[in-house]
Amino acid sequence: MAGIISTRPSAAELAAAIGTHAALATGVHGGGADVIATDADIATHAGLATVHQDAPNLISNHAALDTGVHGAGGDDLAVLADISGAIVWLNTSIKVLDIDSDSPAIGYTTLDLGALAGLPADATEVILEVRFKVNTTGSSGSSHIFIRRNGDGDTIDALSFDIDDSDSDGTTRRGAMIIGLDANQIIEYSIAEATSAAGFAIDIVVKGYRKGSAV
Repeated sequence: MAGIISTRPSAAELAAAIGTHAALATGVHGGGADVIATDADIATHAGLATVHQDAPNLISNHAALDTGVHGAGGDDLAVLADISGAIVWLNTSIKVLDIDSDSPAIGYTTLDLGALAGLPADATEVILEVRFKVNTTGSSGSSHIFIRRNGDGDTIDALSFDIDDSDSDGTTRRGAMIIGLDANQIIEYSIAEATSAAGFAIDIVVKGYRKGSAV
């Protein structure tokens, strides 16, 4: 078997090679002629104007946004009422219509909700709670309350509650509606009676409103 010839240098050869190694011309990391750079060889780093150590002071001195967040105003943080399209619930409901009559039939009549409910100028839709009761439901047909945005006319269906002559006397319909407001924040309502119907109780209450452009 042929012998194995080792090409690995001996310890003595390695020591001799290290001892005669030429110094690096520019040192380590540009430190100079020394083989090993020292702290003095490293150029002084210029301080950054707004690094981490400056952050607390920068934050504390940050000027409030003139228009707030999302154009909310002077406050730094926007609240729900500042956001266009947000639904705002009133802390206290406001009754804008209260009818108690044996014969309240009426054609479309306006309700100025801006005045009656004190809505803000940017309210474009209103959330209503409607109660419609008929003590004597009548002998023929249906009784209705219709509610719509002012000026919509007959080409746009109004929202409504109805009570038929077949319903029991004293029947009550109660629920919520979202109605668009016109430019003056006015809506319209109309009441129709079934034949021989009597004893109507009708309430319309504002529960809240939507800000921003109406759909």
